[in-house]
Amino acid sequence: MDFETFKENLASDVREQFYERFGKEVTVENHKVEKMNETYDALTVKPEDSIIGVNINVNTLYKDYEEGRSYDAIVNGATEVAGNALENRPDFDIDSFSDYDKMKSTLAMEVVSAERNAELLETVPHKDIEDMAVVYRFVIGETSQGSGTILVTNKMLDNYGITPDQLHEDAVKNAPEIRPLVIEGMAEVLAKQMGVEDLEMLGLNIPPEQEQMFVASVEGNVHGAGVLAYRDFMDKAAERVDGECLGLRWEDLDFENKVISINHAVTYYRSAEHGRQLMSISLPKTEAGIRTIPMLDVVKEAFLMEKEQQFDMLGGLNEQIIDGMSGFVFQNADGRVPNPQTVNRKIKRIVETYNSEELLNAAKEKRDPELIPNFSCHVLRHTFATRLCEVESNLKVIQSVMGHRNIETTMDIYAEATEEKKQETFEGLASWTICFRKWVI
Repeated sequence: MDFETFKENLASDVREQFYERFGKEVTVENHKVEKMNETYDALTVKPEDSIIGVNINVNTLYKDYEEGRSYDAIVNGATEVAGNALENRPDFDIDSFSDYDKMKSTLAMEVVSAERNAELLETVPHKDIEDMAVVYRFVIGETSQGSGTILVTNKMLDNYGITPDQLHEDAVKNAPEIRPLVIEGMAEVLAKQMGVEDLEMLGLNIPPEQEQMFVASVEGNVHGAGVLAYRDFMDKAAERVDGECLGLRWEDLDFENKVISINHAVTYYRSAEHGRQLMSISLPKTEAGIRTIPMLDVVKEAFLMEKEQQFDMLGGLNEQIIDGMSGFVFQNADGRVPNPQTVNRKIKRIVETYNSEELLNAAKEKRDPELIPNFSCHVLRHTFATRLCEVESNLKVIQSVMGHRNIETTMDIYAEATEEKKQETFEGLASWTICFRKWVI
């Protein structure tokens, strides 16, 4: 039986068997389904009184047929899948679908390959992230069979009368609520996938505070890569990795020779036993992690000012002990090492306060406001690396200062920085060339 005959017979036989098994009339049609990352021939099964149905991949079924599975078994299996899916389909108010104000609260995001989905991306609103693209879905329900979603298309946006930018802003706001970010250690993920509680036999009994590899996804692991578009993703990820700056101790600062010793970090992890976040000391796993970096005069002054303020405002220095280490440079009002997220929240409040005042001043002075964009500790580190690349061409020096394990990481940042600098240089060269030619004439 060839593929076309297989499709026609399958549609007819599934329709008949569905009525025999479930006592309901259904429409069964063949059509091509274009989805993110794949296109396939589908058998669409819908109750006669509904516009919502289930798609069954005919290509996969025909492959099973070619590999020796009996045609009757394929028909029985397809009928059972369709029946279970329709019986467990999520409740959905179809009238709400035409009302964007109701639907926007169900928006989620999916990150896909831009190259692989180039043709389909022409029909849907999206935002590019490097070689990936963010697309948007309405989540219409969750069942034991999976998640029901609708891909937002350009035509739908036209009907709603909204812009792609508005859609993106609504998705960024609502997606983290619908599908919260989950960051787990690789050992945790493997344990769940393998159904193993005791990982010692596999050599994966890694304490949470010593975990070096993490997996970011969403609850339920549906379209988990969408977290890359969450605004606080980098901040949340930073909480799970080592904090070198907040782990600094006064003994790591050599004011006389003006160098800072990086030899450990503070790790934040959630303890299942205590039900809250705990701190531990993490030692570098590679030689690149242990290093000294120069202390600029302005940095030296900042450290001395911090010590003076702690005596004036808190009555002394940090006395917290973490895994036997003490004398930490930074402390919060409770005398403990701050959490990175706390620092990021303080930065956000500073930015919001400044921008509010700048908007008022700009309005009074009748000029455009100069606003500060939102940023985090991670952005500060990347900015420093970029500025360093602009003034230093020795990649090994940059790698040593930044503590990059692989030179490829340093090279990526250097390429990004030098490309920007190259553009500025040629713009300056262009203006100089124009002046020179005028002088010659």
